[in-house]
Amino acid sequence: AHSDKARLFAEVSAHLAPFVDDRIASPGDDLISFLVKSEVDGAPISREKLHGMAVLVLLAGLDTVANSFGFIAGFLAQNPEHRRWLRENLDKVPQAVEEMLRRFPVVANGTARMCVEDVRLGDAPVRAGDLILATPTMMNFDDRLYPDPLKVDFNRKLPNVASFGRGPHRCVGAGLARTELGIFLEEWLPRIPEFRTSQEEPPMPEPGVTISYDRLILEWPVD
Repeated sequence: AHSDKARLFAEVSAHLAPFVDDRIASPGDDLISFLVKSEVDGAPISREKLHGMAVLVLLAGLDTVANSFGFIAGFLAQNPEHRRWLRENLDKVPQAVEEMLRRFPVVANGTARMCVEDVRLGDAPVRAGDLILATPTMMNFDDRLYPDPLKVDFNRKLPNVASFGRGPHRCVGAGLARTELGIFLEEWLPRIPEFRTSQEEPPMPEPGVTISYDRLILEWPVD
């Protein structure tokens, strides 16, 4: 429930506060200490913003990676040819992870911008003062970069995947997320080679700022 999420966010925020204060008082060699010692426009980062960054870094890697686990597992459960090929080619896991991140980006929001002058984008007029919300991950479905973009192709050449954002807004945890997803597949596939989604409780996708499965039940044979 939304109320539960708000409560959990508040608990995480309260839990991290003393760690932030400790690093401000006595910096070490960790990420929070790096931020403490950093400057923006020649000034140190305020305690409030340091705390907010720490909360964001912790929470951002929880729902997004978990949701990516869901879509990757759900796809492989429903596509036995892809699953069996990957199980026989575990050295291709990083490439397969990248392709599934391209096909199933879970962060749907973008960065809001205000238009400063009247302009046309294709057939759409955008007037000064209008707010627009661009979704960078839509470039993952640009057929000029990725022919037949809705198809999952583990041998596809991937020039630029936008699932982690671009430029200054690029996800700081992209490397960790890729590693976690790769380890999941390397450990899961040899142990549970055949699995499918539940016939009684089919997957229930849920839209939002991050796209997720409200429910994903996997089944596999047990000797």
